[in-house]
Amino acid sequence: MPFNPVVSSPNFRALGLGVLSYFVLGFIGGWVLPQVTHPVGWVVLSVLLFAPGVLLGITAKRSPLMHGVLLGVLIVGFMAFLIALGGVLGVKGTAEGLRQFGSLAVGSAIGLIIVCSLGAVLGDFIGDRLRGL
Repeated sequence: MPFNPVVSSPNFRALGLGVLSYFVLGFIGGWVLPQVTHPVGWVVLSVLLFAPGVLLGITAKRSPLMHGVLLGVLIVGFMAFLIALGGVLGVKGTAEGLRQFGSLAVGSAIGLIIVCSLGAVLGDFIGDRLRGL
């Protein structure tokens, strides 16, 4: 199978699985990270950030860069939706507290998109090896 890194029709199941795995691993990381030392925490955090992209790359089976970018955009969009929903439901200080971190949020979103893309390329490589291609 040729390596087509950029464009194809999106695999919505793989994208949904990637978003779901990001938030499940986020909950696990929120439980694990406070209990480990600082150097181990960086390794755990790195694995937790790369794992959804790798899972996406294995399950998408094509165009890992496009799927990685879409996963990063979906995660950022879903997090923004959750913050807005928290504000609508009356959770105090969510949007106001985050407004001061606007530039950091944009940089983090771009970093997340890059990490998801790199993870998806790695997952595509692993998936090809597992499928014997």
